[in-house]
Amino acid sequence: MYIHTIEEWLSMGYDTLVMEPQVQESKLDESRDMKNGHPEVATVEKSQIEIASYTRNVPAISDSTSCQQVLHIFQNSPAVPCVVSCDDSNVPTGLIMRDKFYKHLASRFAADLFYDRPAVMFAEKEPLICERSTPARTLLDAALKRHDAEFYDCLIVTKQRKLFGVLSTQDLMLISRELERMTDQLRSTVIQESQSHVMEIASSVQQVSSISQLSLSESQKMSHLAKTGRSELEELKTSFSHVLEMMKQQQGLVTQLLEQTDEISSFTASIRELSERSKILAINASIESARAGAYGQGFSVVANEMRQLAQSTKQFSEDIGHGLDIIHTLIEQTASAVSSTSYEMSVSNERVGKADETFRDLADSADIAKDRGREMSDSSTEATRITGDVLYNLTSLM
Repeated sequence: MYIHTIEEWLSMGYDTLVMEPQVQESKLDESRDMKNGHPEVATVEKSQIEIASYTRNVPAISDSTSCQQVLHIFQNSPAVPCVVSCDDSNVPTGLIMRDKFYKHLASRFAADLFYDRPAVMFAEKEPLICERSTPARTLLDAALKRHDAEFYDCLIVTKQRKLFGVLSTQDLMLISRELERMTDQLRSTVIQESQSHVMEIASSVQQVSSISQLSLSESQKMSHLAKTGRSELEELKTSFSHVLEMMKQQQGLVTQLLEQTDEISSFTASIRELSERSKILAINASIESARAGAYGQGFSVVANEMRQLAQSTKQFSEDIGHGLDIIHTLIEQTASAVSSTSYEMSVSNERVGKADETFRDLADSADIAKDRGREMSDSSTEATRITGDVLYNLTSLM
Protein backbone atom coordinates (compact mmCIF):
# COMPACT_ATOMS: atom_id res chain seq x y z
CA MET A 1 0.00 0.00 0.00
CA TYR A 2 1.49 3.37 -1.05
CA ILE A 3 1.45 6.05 1.71
CA HIS A 4 0.77 9.53 0.35
CA THR A 5 2.26 12.78 1.60
CA ILE A 6 0.10 15.21 3.54
CA GLU A 7 -0.29 17.43 0.49
CA GLU A 8 -1.37 14.51 -1.71
CA TRP A 9 -3.73 13.35 0.99
CA LEU A 10 -5.45 16.69 1.28
CA SER A 11 -5.66 17.14 -2.49
CA MET A 12 -7.04 13.65 -3.27
CA GLY A 13 -9.69 13.49 -0.61
CA TYR A 14 -10.48 10.87 2.00
CA ASP A 15 -12.86 8.67 0.02
CA THR A 16 -10.19 7.56 -2.43
CA LEU A 17 -7.80 6.41 0.27
CA VAL A 18 -9.82 5.13 3.22
CA MET A 19 -12.07 2.12 3.04
CA GLU A 20 -15.33 3.00 4.75
CA PRO A 21 -16.80 0.55 7.29
CA GLN A 22 -19.77 0.11 4.97
CA VAL A 23 -17.42 -1.24 2.31
CA GLN A 24 -16.09 -3.76 4.80
CA GLU A 25 -19.66 -4.78 5.68
CA SER A 26 -20.29 -5.25 1.97
CA LYS A 27 -17.28 -7.55 1.74
CA LEU A 28 -18.64 -9.67 4.57
CA ASP A 29 -22.05 -9.80 2.92
CA GLU A 30 -20.43 -10.93 -0.34
CA SER A 31 -18.58 -13.65 1.54
CA ARG A 32 -21.85 -14.86 3.00
CA ASP A 33 -23.40 -14.80 -0.48
CA MET A 34 -20.77 -17.27 -1.63
CA LYS A 35 -21.96 -19.69 1.03
CA ASN A 36 -25.46 -19.35 -0.42
CA GLY A 37 -24.25 -20.37 -3.88
CA HIS A 38 -22.92 -17.21 -5.63
CA PRO A 39 -19.74 -18.28 -7.52
CA GLU A 40 -18.71 -14.74 -8.42
CA VAL A 41 -17.76 -13.92 -4.84
CA ALA A 42 -14.64 -15.24 -3.10
CA THR A 43 -15.32 -18.29 -0.94
CA VAL A 44 -15.60 -17.97 2.83
CA GLU A 45 -13.93 -21.29 3.36
CA LYS A 46 -10.57 -19.62 4.01
CA SER A 47 -8.18 -21.11 6.48
CA GLN A 48 -7.45 -17.64 7.92
CA ILE A 49 -8.56 -14.02 7.65
CA GLU A 50 -6.56 -11.64 5.46
CA ILE A 51 -5.79 -8.61 7.65
CA ALA A 52 -5.02 -6.52 4.58
CA SER A 53 -8.67 -6.60 3.51
CA TYR A 54 -9.63 -4.79 6.75
CA THR A 55 -6.73 -2.31 6.88
CA ARG A 56 -7.42 1.45 6.56
CA ASN A 57 -5.09 3.84 4.73
CA VAL A 58 -4.18 6.85 6.88
CA PRO A 59 -1.75 9.76 6.41
CA ALA A 60 1.89 9.35 7.40
CA ILE A 61 3.62 12.39 8.91
CA SER A 62 7.25 13.16 9.56
CA ASP A 63 8.85 14.38 12.75
CA SER A 64 8.68 17.95 11.40
CA THR A 65 4.96 17.98 10.62
CA SER A 66 3.34 20.70 12.76
CA CYS A 67 0.32 20.39 14.95
CA GLN A 68 -1.53 22.85 12.70
CA GLN A 69 -0.96 20.61 9.66
CA VAL A 70 -2.25 17.56 11.50
CA LEU A 71 -5.25 19.55 12.71
CA HIS A 72 -5.92 20.56 9.13
CA ILE A 73 -5.89 16.87 8.10
CA PHE A 74 -8.39 15.91 10.78
CA GLN A 75 -10.66 18.86 9.97
CA ASN A 76 -10.74 18.10 6.25
CA SER A 77 -11.03 14.33 6.66
CA PRO A 78 -13.56 13.61 9.44
CA ALA A 79 -13.36 9.84 8.91
CA VAL A 80 -9.59 9.67 9.48
CA PRO A 81 -9.17 8.17 12.98
CA CYS A 82 -5.45 8.86 13.30
CA VAL A 83 -2.16 9.73 11.66
CA VAL A 84 1.08 7.76 11.90
CA SER A 85 4.49 9.34 12.31
CA CYS A 86 7.21 7.62 10.25
CA ASP A 87 10.93 8.03 9.70
CA ASP A 88 12.54 8.59 6.31
CA SER A 89 12.23 4.84 5.53
CA ASN A 90 8.49 4.96 6.18
CA VAL A 91 8.92 2.89 9.37
CA PRO A 92 6.27 3.85 11.99
CA THR A 93 7.62 5.69 15.05
CA GLY A 94 4.42 6.91 16.69
CA LEU A 95 0.62 7.20 16.57
CA ILE A 96 -1.59 10.28 16.99
CA MET A 97 -5.27 9.53 17.65
CA ARG A 98 -7.82 12.17 16.62
CA ASP A 99 -9.65 12.38 19.94
CA LYS A 100 -6.49 12.58 22.04
CA PHE A 101 -5.01 15.18 19.72
CA TYR A 102 -8.12 17.34 20.01
CA LYS A 103 -7.90 17.18 23.80
CA HIS A 104 -4.37 18.57 23.71
CA LEU A 105 -5.49 21.47 21.47
CA ALA A 106 -8.70 22.21 23.35
CA SER A 107 -7.18 24.76 25.75
CA ARG A 108 -7.56 28.50 25.24
CA PHE A 109 -3.93 29.15 24.40
CA ALA A 110 -3.28 25.91 22.46
CA ALA A 111 -2.99 27.69 19.11
CA ASP A 112 -0.26 29.98 20.36
CA LEU A 113 1.52 27.21 22.25
CA PHE A 114 1.35 24.23 19.89
CA TYR A 115 0.32 25.09 16.30
CA ASP A 116 3.85 25.62 15.04
CA ARG A 117 5.43 22.87 17.12
CA PRO A 118 5.93 19.29 15.79
CA ALA A 119 2.85 17.12 16.22
CA VAL A 120 4.95 14.11 17.28
CA MET A 121 5.16 15.66 20.73
CA PHE A 122 1.62 14.30 21.24
CA ALA A 123 2.29 10.95 19.54
CA GLU A 124 2.07 7.60 21.33
CA LYS A 125 5.72 6.50 21.22
CA GLU A 126 5.01 2.76 21.72
CA PRO A 127 1.88 2.01 19.71
CA LEU A 128 0.83 -1.56 18.98
CA ILE A 129 2.42 -2.57 15.66
CA CYS A 130 1.84 -5.87 13.85
CA GLU A 131 3.05 -7.24 10.54
CA ARG A 132 0.45 -7.80 7.84
CA SER A 133 1.17 -11.55 7.99
CA THR A 134 0.25 -11.74 11.69
CA PRO A 135 -2.60 -14.23 12.27
CA ALA A 136 -5.89 -12.54 13.11
CA ARG A 137 -6.25 -14.32 16.45
CA THR A 138 -2.75 -13.27 17.54
CA LEU A 139 -3.52 -9.71 16.50
CA LEU A 140 -6.78 -9.64 18.49
CA ASP A 141 -5.10 -11.14 21.55
CA ALA A 142 -2.44 -8.44 21.43
CA ALA A 143 -5.07 -5.71 21.05
CA LEU A 144 -7.06 -7.01 24.03
CA LYS A 145 -3.98 -6.95 26.28
CA ARG A 146 -3.46 -3.19 25.91
CA HIS A 147 -3.94 -0.87 28.86
CA ASP A 148 -7.15 1.12 29.21
CA ALA A 149 -5.51 4.34 28.02
CA GLU A 150 -4.50 2.77 24.70
CA PHE A 151 -7.31 0.22 24.40
CA TYR A 152 -9.26 2.16 21.73
CA ASP A 153 -6.18 3.33 19.79
CA CYS A 154 -5.70 2.17 16.23
CA LEU A 155 -3.39 -0.75 15.58
CA ILE A 156 -0.61 -0.05 13.09
CA VAL A 157 -0.12 -2.66 10.35
CA THR A 158 3.24 -2.92 8.59
CA LYS A 159 4.60 -4.73 5.59
CA GLN A 160 8.24 -5.61 6.01
CA ARG A 161 8.35 -3.09 8.88
CA LYS A 162 7.06 -0.25 6.68
CA LEU A 163 3.67 1.38 7.21
CA PHE A 164 0.88 -0.46 5.43
CA GLY A 165 -2.20 0.95 7.20
CA VAL A 166 -4.10 0.83 10.48
CA LEU A 167 -6.93 -1.11 12.07
CA SER A 168 -9.49 0.80 14.11
CA THR A 169 -11.51 -0.65 16.97
CA GLN A 170 -14.39 -1.13 14.54
CA ASP A 171 -12.09 -3.02 12.17
CA LEU A 172 -10.94 -5.26 15.01
CA MET A 173 -14.56 -5.96 15.92
CA LEU A 174 -15.32 -6.89 12.31
CA ILE A 175 -12.32 -9.24 12.28
CA SER A 176 -13.47 -10.73 15.58
CA ARG A 177 -16.97 -11.26 14.21
CA GLU A 178 -15.59 -12.91 11.07
CA LEU A 179 -13.39 -15.15 13.19
CA GLU A 180 -16.41 -16.10 15.27
CA ARG A 181 -18.40 -16.85 12.12
CA MET A 182 -15.59 -18.97 10.71
CA THR A 183 -15.23 -20.75 14.06
CA ASP A 184 -18.96 -21.47 14.15
CA GLN A 185 -18.83 -22.72 10.58
CA LEU A 186 -15.80 -24.88 11.36
CA ARG A 187 -17.48 -26.19 14.49
CA SER A 188 -20.59 -27.02 12.50
CA THR A 189 -18.49 -28.80 9.87
CA VAL A 190 -16.55 -30.71 12.52
CA ILE A 191 -19.78 -31.65 14.29
CA GLN A 192 -21.32 -32.86 11.03
CA GLU A 193 -18.22 -34.88 10.23
CA SER A 194 -18.19 -36.19 13.80
CA GLN A 195 -21.84 -37.14 13.46
CA SER A 196 -21.04 -39.00 10.26
CA HIS A 197 -18.14 -40.82 11.93
CA VAL A 198 -20.20 -41.58 15.03
CA MET A 199 -23.02 -42.92 12.86
CA GLU A 200 -20.51 -45.16 11.09
CA ILE A 201 -19.22 -46.27 14.48
CA ALA A 202 -22.79 -46.84 15.65
CA SER A 203 -23.45 -48.96 12.56
CA SER A 204 -20.30 -50.97 13.20
CA VAL A 205 -21.20 -51.33 16.87
CA GLN A 206 -24.67 -52.50 15.87
CA GLN A 207 -23.14 -55.10 13.58
CA VAL A 208 -20.80 -56.18 16.37
CA SER A 209 -23.79 -56.34 18.72
CA SER A 210 -25.71 -58.56 16.28
CA ILE A 211 -22.69 -60.79 15.77
CA SER A 212 -22.06 -60.96 19.52
CA GLN A 213 -25.70 -61.90 20.12
CA LEU A 214 -25.41 -64.64 17.51
CA SER A 215 -22.09 -65.72 18.99
CA LEU A 216 -23.64 -65.78 22.46
CA SER A 217 -26.52 -67.92 21.19
CA GLU A 218 -24.14 -70.33 19.46
CA SER A 219 -21.93 -70.45 22.56
CA GLN A 220 -24.93 -71.31 24.68
CA LYS A 221 -25.89 -74.08 22.25
CA MET A 222 -22.33 -75.39 22.22
CA SER A 223 -22.22 -75.31 26.02
CA HIS A 224 -25.52 -77.20 26.20
CA LEU A 225 -24.37 -79.79 23.65
CA ALA A 226 -21.03 -80.21 25.41
CA LYS A 227 -22.73 -80.76 28.75
CA THR A 228 -25.23 -83.17 27.17
CA GLY A 229 -22.42 -85.08 25.46
CA ARG A 230 -20.47 -85.22 28.68
CA SER A 231 -23.52 -86.52 30.54
CA GLU A 232 -24.02 -89.24 27.94
CA LEU A 233 -20.34 -90.11 28.10
CA GLU A 234 -20.61 -90.38 31.88
CA GLU A 235 -23.47 -92.83 31.45
CA LEU A 236 -21.50 -94.74 28.81
CA LYS A 237 -18.46 -94.78 31.07
CA THR A 238 -20.60 -96.19 33.90
CA SER A 239 -22.02 -98.84 31.57
CA PHE A 240 -18.54 -99.76 30.40
CA SER A 241 -17.42 -100.08 34.00
CA HIS A 242 -20.35 -102.38 34.77
CA VAL A 243 -19.74 -104.50 31.66
CA LEU A 244 -16.03 -104.66 32.46
CA GLU A 245 -16.83 -105.85 35.97
CA MET A 246 -19.22 -108.48 34.57
CA MET A 247 -16.57 -109.61 32.10
CA LYS A 248 -14.13 -110.04 34.95
CA GLN A 249 -16.73 -112.08 36.83
CA GLN A 250 -17.37 -114.21 33.73
CA GLN A 251 -13.65 -114.72 33.34
CA GLY A 252 -13.53 -115.98 36.92
CA LEU A 253 -16.49 -118.31 36.32
CA VAL A 254 -14.90 -119.68 33.15
CA THR A 255 -11.72 -120.37 35.10
CA GLN A 256 -13.72 -122.24 37.71
CA LEU A 257 -15.54 -124.15 34.97
CA LEU A 258 -12.23 -125.20 33.47
CA GLU A 259 -11.11 -126.41 36.85
CA GLN A 260 -14.35 -128.40 37.25
CA THR A 261 -14.03 -130.00 33.81
CA ASP A 262 -10.46 -130.95 34.60
CA GLU A 263 -11.67 -132.54 37.82
CA ILE A 264 -14.45 -134.41 35.99
CA SER A 265 -11.92 -135.57 33.43
CA SER A 266 -9.87 -137.03 36.25
CA PHE A 267 -12.99 -138.86 37.46
CA THR A 268 -13.57 -140.41 34.05
CA ALA A 269 -9.96 -141.56 33.99
CA SER A 270 -10.53 -143.27 37.32
CA ILE A 271 -13.69 -144.90 35.97
CA ARG A 272 -11.79 -146.22 32.93
CA GLU A 273 -9.16 -147.60 35.24
CA LEU A 274 -11.81 -149.31 37.36
CA SER A 275 -13.50 -150.73 34.26
CA GLU A 276 -10.16 -152.15 33.09
CA ARG A 277 -9.64 -153.78 36.47
CA SER A 278 -13.20 -155.13 36.41
CA LYS A 279 -12.56 -156.57 32.95
CA ILE A 280 -9.41 -158.31 34.16
CA LEU A 281 -11.27 -159.68 37.15
CA ALA A 282 -14.03 -160.98 34.82
CA ILE A 283 -11.42 -162.72 32.65
CA ASN A 284 -9.81 -164.28 35.71
CA ALA A 285 -13.25 -165.37 36.92
CA SER A 286 -14.00 -167.02 33.57
CA ILE A 287 -10.73 -168.91 33.74
CA GLU A 288 -11.44 -170.12 37.26
CA SER A 289 -15.01 -171.12 36.33
CA ALA A 290 -13.66 -173.14 33.42
CA ARG A 291 -11.30 -174.97 35.74
CA ALA A 292 -14.16 -175.70 38.14
CA GLY A 293 -16.12 -177.40 35.40
CA ALA A 294 -19.80 -178.00 36.12
CA TYR A 295 -19.44 -176.41 39.52
CA GLY A 296 -18.27 -173.09 38.05
CA GLN A 297 -20.97 -172.55 35.43
CA GLY A 298 -22.96 -170.07 37.57
CA PHE A 299 -19.86 -168.13 38.38
CA SER A 300 -19.04 -168.04 34.65
CA VAL A 301 -22.34 -166.30 33.94
CA VAL A 302 -21.56 -163.69 36.58
CA ALA A 303 -18.06 -163.20 35.19
CA ASN A 304 -19.45 -162.70 31.70
CA GLU A 305 -21.89 -160.10 32.94
CA MET A 306 -19.10 -158.33 34.78
CA ARG A 307 -17.02 -158.26 31.61
CA GLN A 308 -19.86 -156.78 29.61
CA LEU A 309 -20.53 -154.25 32.37
CA ALA A 310 -16.85 -153.28 32.46
CA GLN A 311 -16.85 -152.94 28.68
CA SER A 312 -19.94 -150.73 28.78
CA THR A 313 -18.50 -148.66 31.63
CA LYS A 314 -15.30 -148.15 29.67
CA GLN A 315 -17.26 -147.09 26.62
CA PHE A 316 -19.36 -144.67 28.69
CA SER A 317 -16.26 -143.20 30.34
CA GLU A 318 -14.62 -142.74 26.95
CA ASP A 319 -17.75 -141.01 25.64
CA ILE A 320 -17.86 -138.80 28.72
CA GLY A 321 -14.15 -138.02 28.36
CA HIS A 322 -14.63 -137.16 24.70
CA GLY A 323 -17.54 -134.86 25.60
CA LEU A 324 -15.51 -133.29 28.38
CA ASP A 325 -12.65 -132.65 25.96
CA ILE A 326 -15.03 -130.84 23.64
CA ILE A 327 -16.46 -128.86 26.57
CA HIS A 328 -12.94 -128.08 27.76
CA THR A 329 -11.99 -126.79 24.32
CA LEU A 330 -15.11 -124.65 24.13
CA ILE A 331 -14.51 -123.32 27.63
CA GLU A 332 -10.92 -122.43 26.73
CA GLN A 333 -12.16 -120.63 23.62
CA THR A 334 -14.76 -118.86 25.72
CA ALA A 335 -12.10 -117.91 28.25
CA SER A 336 -9.89 -116.54 25.48
CA ALA A 337 -12.81 -114.58 24.01
CA VAL A 338 -13.76 -113.28 27.44
CA SER A 339 -10.14 -112.25 28.06
CA SER A 340 -9.91 -110.46 24.69
CA THR A 341 -13.28 -108.82 25.21
CA SER A 342 -12.26 -107.77 28.71
CA TYR A 343 -9.06 -106.22 27.34
CA GLU A 344 -10.94 -104.38 24.59
CA MET A 345 -13.52 -103.22 27.10
CA SER A 346 -10.73 -101.96 29.37
CA VAL A 347 -9.11 -100.06 26.48
CA SER A 348 -12.51 -98.68 25.42
CA ASN A 349 -13.18 -97.63 29.00
CA GLU A 350 -9.89 -95.70 29.04
CA ARG A 351 -10.80 -94.03 25.74
CA VAL A 352 -14.20 -93.13 27.10
CA GLY A 353 -12.44 -91.63 30.12
CA LYS A 354 -10.21 -89.54 27.86
CA ALA A 355 -13.23 -88.52 25.79
CA ASP A 356 -14.96 -87.52 29.01
CA GLU A 357 -11.98 -85.33 29.94
CA THR A 358 -12.05 -83.79 26.46
CA PHE A 359 -15.76 -83.09 26.75
CA ARG A 360 -15.20 -81.61 30.20
CA ASP A 361 -12.55 -79.26 28.79
CA LEU A 362 -14.88 -78.50 25.88
CA ALA A 363 -17.71 -77.74 28.28
CA ASP A 364 -15.42 -75.46 30.32
CA SER A 365 -14.28 -73.69 27.14
CA ALA A 366 -17.89 -73.37 26.01
CA ASP A 367 -18.78 -71.80 29.37
CA ILE A 368 -15.88 -69.37 29.05
CA ALA A 369 -16.90 -68.54 25.46
CA LYS A 370 -20.46 -68.03 26.63
CA ASP A 371 -19.30 -65.66 29.39
CA ARG A 372 -17.09 -63.75 26.94
CA GLY A 373 -19.95 -63.59 24.47
CA ARG A 374 -22.24 -62.21 27.16
CA GLU A 375 -19.60 -59.64 28.14
CA MET A 376 -19.12 -58.65 24.49
CA SER A 377 -22.88 -58.39 24.05
CA ASP A 378 -23.16 -56.21 27.15
CA SER A 379 -20.22 -54.06 26.00
CA SER A 380 -21.69 -53.61 22.52
CA THR A 381 -25.04 -52.68 24.06
CA GLU A 382 -23.30 -50.11 26.26
CA ALA A 383 -21.32 -48.84 23.24
CA THR A 384 -24.58 -48.46 21.31
CA ARG A 385 -26.04 -46.43 24.17
CA ILE A 386 -22.93 -44.24 24.39
CA THR A 387 -22.87 -43.59 20.63
CA GLY A 388 -26.54 -42.63 20.86
CA ASP A 389 -25.71 -40.17 23.64
CA VAL A 390 -22.81 -38.77 21.62
CA LEU A 391 -25.03 -38.30 18.57
CA TYR A 392 -27.63 -36.55 20.71
CA ASN A 393 -24.99 -34.27 22.25
CA LEU A 394 -23.49 -33.48 18.83
CA THR A 395 -26.94 -32.64 17.49
CA SER A 396 -27.55 -30.31 20.43
CA LEU A 397 -24.32 -28.46 19.56
CA MET A 398 -25.51 -27.65 16.04
